[in-house]
Amino acid sequence: MGRNSNITNNKGGNMSMIGVKAKLEEKWEDLKTDFSNLHKDVHGYEKKFNPVGGYAQLGIDGHKKMNNGEAVLYSTYTQLLLIMDIRPDLK
Repeated sequence: MGRNSNITNNKGGNMSMIGVKAKLEEKWEDLKTDFSNLHKDVHGYEKKFNPVGGYAQLGIDGHKKMNNGEAVLYSTYTQLLLIMDIRPDLK
């Protein structure tokens, strides 16, 4: 995308890059909250998102089938890492 490119939002209008940045920051905060809440639901205690802890910190056994809560926790962690790839300043 060029510097002056616009991104279409879900309502059919255009979003500026400033709007995209704000949306990413909003999603980042929402996912960090979701991560803590999901970790508490799955393991019984709250844990904050730690980007350097790796997937092992999720406490999910890779040798057994994940239940729904574990799958959502795994997905949330992955989404946070992807947003960090896009916006490294959010670390």
